[in-house]
Amino acid sequence: MAEKPRSVNWVIAMVMIVIAVVGWGFMASGYAHHAGWRSSETDLLRRASSATNKAAIAQFLLIAVTQIPNVVEVIGFNVTNRIWLPAGIIGVELLALLGGHGMKQVEKSLNEPPSRRKH
Repeated sequence: MAEKPRSVNWVIAMVMIVIAVVGWGFMASGYAHHAGWRSSETDLLRRASSATNKAAIAQFLLIAVTQIPNVVEVIGFNVTNRIWLPAGIIGVELLALLGGHGMKQVEKSLNEPPSRRKH
């Protein structure tokens, strides 16, 4: 049984969610670094993981989750001190939205029957 293909709207929504989540992770990590955030879980993850990349990804995710209660402070810090980061995230979100609009136009033109031109 063939799987039903995903709609363009669904794909763009998922892309925009991923952009927002990764953007939040960067903003939260910047705020946590500025605030001097250190956690025993971070040290535990660093010791438990033999690969540095795995530990860095785990720390990134841990900070992103633990900073959710500080959403107002994180956004305020980034808007005040690193305006380029939220502006960049919004810009990438807009590019994804425009790309989705373009994809919808292509999908629409592909679904239309071919028209004959008079010469």
